[in-house]
Amino acid sequence: MTAANFQSWYDFCEQPDNDGQKFHITEGDPGGATVYGWTEAMWVRVAPLHGITDVSLAGFKAQTKDTLMPLSRAQYWNGIQADQMPNGIDVFWTDFQFGSGGATKALQKAIGLQADGIVGMQTLGTLRIEPDKTRLLDTLLVARLAYYDACGFRTRWPGLYRRARVGHDLAQTIAAASAPKPALVTVPKGLT
Repeated sequence: MTAANFQSWYDFCEQPDNDGQKFHITEGDPGGATVYGWTEAMWVRVAPLHGITDVSLAGFKAQTKDTLMPLSRAQYWNGIQADQMPNGIDVFWTDFQFGSGGATKALQKAIGLQADGIVGMQTLGTLRIEPDKTRLLDTLLVARLAYYDACGFRTRWPGLYRRARVGHDLAQTIAAASAPKPALVTVPKGLT
């Protein structure tokens, strides 16, 4: 559980293969115009909450990775209390939430909770007590891919599946790096 993982997620999220691109419109994308993963509709709703007054199309097009970083932290990372999640889980959950309004409900259901869409004490507690973070991340990946299947994304948006798998690998690496290391025990001579 560390705020430092935000930067790992944001760097991953803003790679060009993960929609980290300047203003663009992808044919058939129901999200419409996008800048670095932010849809114009979401940005127009969220930007004024952070003191941004120019919510015109020109203002949206002018956004950069740097100007969107604090909004991404506030809306997505803080919105699901990622700082309170286990390492790796924070990155994977936030990435799914960033690209989908139904992420939290899908992931809550996957870990056996009532899917209310709110990351609170019950959700955080369930994530923390699971001793096998590798298995937990595998479960979350299966839920994310199933969500995409249910939305009909397999043929329309195959890049989402790649992003989910690569994000899962990143999350596994972060989780493994923060896992407690077994203590070395020295047995005094003569007691073996």
